[in-house]
Amino acid sequence: MLSKEGFQPTETQPRGFNVDHSGKYLIAAGQKSHHISVYEIVGEQGLLHEKGRYAVGQGPMWVVVNAH
Repeated sequence: MLSKEGFQPTETQPRGFNVDHSGKYLIAAGQKSHHISVYEIVGEQGLLHEKGRYAVGQGPMWVVVNAH
């Protein structure tokens, strides 16, 4: 059963997010912040720890993760 563990502040007007193929990282795009944030997914509760924030241009709306 899923339960809410808390809230995670992220980019202004979060528009899109995705989890990488390993299940270890969540990437969130902020349409009004012009940045993405990368979070490590930690523990069984899936708590998020911010690993980095990157400028990506105006209005990011989607996050696509490509496997290599």
